[in-house]
Amino acid sequence: HSLARIEGGGALQSGGFRSVSKHFLTGLREMVKELSRANLHFIRCMLPNDRQAPLRFDGGRVLDQMRQSGTLVLVELMHRGFPSRVPCKDLADRYRAAIPALAGWDDRSIVSCLMRLYELPPKSWVMGATHVFLKSGLWAQLDEMVGKSPQPGEETIKKMKRQATRERVRVVVRVADIVGWLPRFCRLLKARRAFLAAGGGESR
Repeated sequence: HSLARIEGGGALQSGGFRSVSKHFLTGLREMVKELSRANLHFIRCMLPNDRQAPLRFDGGRVLDQMRQSGTLVLVELMHRGFPSRVPCKDLADRYRAAIPALAGWDDRSIVSCLMRLYELPPKSWVMGATHVFLKSGLWAQLDEMVGKSPQPGEETIKKMKRQATRERVRVVVRVADIVGWLPRFCRLLKARRAFLAAGGGESR
């Protein structure tokens, strides 16, 4: 019954319950915000052998632990998927100063240009509306390449600008196609529903 009491005593009213839940959600949001600002690394420990003896490694025992804990499945998913999800703004802000020629570009164009400029494999990244999705380790690879490579030449930047412009045009055309198709689809759907409501779908 102690859980059903509030600090000042007495039964927990509905308002009190809401305040407790609100306090919990506020604390949860603060924790998530704090974690998002940190650079987290998770370490899963494995027993090298059942006796926990030093300098003895039982490969079969470790492999069994990795299977049972889902570590192997996780590694496979990370290898096949895009575990890194980075806002385009964060990536653009990081490298905008490193390549002054890109200073006037929008965030998405800068990220797209960087990926092509340093010839990162097309299948290792996917551009979203506001985020870029990367294969594991790709950001570190890009960071190293930007730090070591010389500044791109003027002709290269012009080429990147043309590619970025073509990409934006393709996106606009694709959106226009969808916008044009959607009303037609809605009209067909409405007509089909009216037809079925009128008994047109009944077998005779």
